Amino acid sequence: MAAGSTGRNLVVAVVYVLTFPIWLTLFPFIVGIFVWRNSYGWAETLDALPGIGPSGGLVAGVIAFGYIIVLFAAFGAIFGGSGDGGNTQQATDGGAADAPGTDTSTPTPTAAATQTPIPEPTPTPTSTPTPTATPTPTSTPTPTPTPTPEPTPTPAPEPAEPTYEVRIQYDAEWQGSLSITADGGSASRSVDGSGTTTIEIDESDVQIISANAQKQDDSSATLTIQILQNGDVVAEATTDTEYGLAQVSESFF
Repeated sequence: MAAGSTGRNLVVAVVYVLTFPIWLTLFPFIVGIFVWRNSYGWAETLDALPGIGPSGGLVAGVIAFGYIIVLFAAFGAIFGGSGDGGNTQQATDGGAADAPGTDTSTPTPTAAATQTPIPEPTPTPTSTPTPTATPTPTSTPTPTPTPTPEPTPTPAPEPAEPTYEVRIQYDAEWQGSLSITADGGSASRSVDGSGTTTIEIDESDVQIISANAQKQDDSSATLTIQILQNGDVVAEATTDTEYGLAQVSESFF
């Protein structure tokens, strides 16, 4: 092998080693983003895990991120606690070696003490108590009442803007269209997909939402299309015929 190629491979290996902690730290975020966007079919690959659907989505990405964090924590708990056995054994052996011995020496008898005459106590003169001065009562100042401040009225919160969504539920492929009438006018666009798909409506001051979806196969499975306002279903249509078409419309005046 050429000397230049060996040096280049050595530099690449050093770069991989130095950046490994960075890639290990970013790994949960990378997995969450790939599942969210369903990049390279990651969401479909991890579809067997609870909470992850084949079409990905923000919620599936967050759940995938949580799976990686739990996996890292399990590895840390397993490999982090493997070194405690030696310390426990060392502390046990050391305690047995350092136990103090029992004193078996026999005390030497002490010679009998010589009796000494007890001296008579000297009488202590009684002192005359000094009269205690009578304390002068201290006047307590009357507290001045503090005026109660007037409460400041709290302004009423601005009402939140309503949110609108269109949801299509079907296990196979479907195609359709979406029409929105809002304050700025009307607009239509084509939509398609497979599985459960939620389309968020970004227009403001929505007045009418109309949508349809058609099955692209001869299956008898049910296709459902819904219109949601603030997360609640306000309109719904279904079809279970071959190449069936479901249409739904709702006004918000």
